[in-house]
Amino acid sequence: MLEVMSAVSEDEPAGATACPHCDAPVMADQRFCTNCGGSLTAAAEVAADLTDQKAARLVECDVCGAGNAQSRPLCAVCSAPLRDEIPGGDALPEELDTPVTATSPDGPERRDVPTLVLSLVILAALVTAGVMLSLLSSRFGPLDDEAIPTGVALQAASASSALGDHPASLAIDGDTATAWTEAASGSGQDQWLEVTMASEVSVSRILLWNGDQRDDTRFDENGRAAAIRIEVTDDVADRQFRVVLEDTSGPQQVDLPEPVVTDRVRVVVEDAIAGDRYTDLAISEIVVQAAP
Repeated sequence: MLEVMSAVSEDEPAGATACPHCDAPVMADQRFCTNCGGSLTAAAEVAADLTDQKAARLVECDVCGAGNAQSRPLCAVCSAPLRDEIPGGDALPEELDTPVTATSPDGPERRDVPTLVLSLVILAALVTAGVMLSLLSSRFGPLDDEAIPTGVALQAASASSALGDHPASLAIDGDTATAWTEAASGSGQDQWLEVTMASEVSVSRILLWNGDQRDDTRFDENGRAAAIRIEVTDDVADRQFRVVLEDTSGPQQVDLPEPVVTDRVRVVVEDAIAGDRYTDLAISEIVVQAAP
């Protein structure tokens, strides 16, 4: 840091003070110095330090060149640090709670390098893993008639577990009065149901009949999914779509943000609603529809 002397000229006009940047005479009501163009408003605190003395020893800011009282840890004009520690003043903190973003006069903002590197590493890891997550909200509405809508021909169904008389195949038999029921302990969280097609199709929509929909009593007695994760695999990556379901009978329609070419769809239970009588979770039917 450079130390400079600042003095008020003997022949300056009445009511004038010295510019804290260049020591030129300035009037009290001026906002900018006519000699160097420096701001006098932002430097008001520095000017106040000179009110009771004709000459004061100032510390020059390396960033903007403004003169500052020796007791100041930061520049009154641009807030740049003047020293690591100022004798007679407050010591600067060793660390800042919030990362500081510097702005270059000759270009755009410069990002904090460690943060940028960390972001790139995380992005590369996600691309390598091939995972793409999207948040969806399910759309529920009654069908025009009681018939199950036509979908892609499903070749087979498998599941993480199943009761002996409620296999995964009952979820693709075209009958909502039958249901796949998982057999794991607990509420059914992390259990899954997967359907496969004979060949790859461009999947755009999935219809799901949640719970055991044989009748209202069965629906209330058995567990239902509250939130699911739809997993589909294409030639590029594993795609995952999270969906919040409504606790109601009838079909719930999920439109993917964009069609995905795949030959299989897996529904994973992320959250469940316990039944009034049984803990086993059920899904009555699933229909996969292709993009037009």
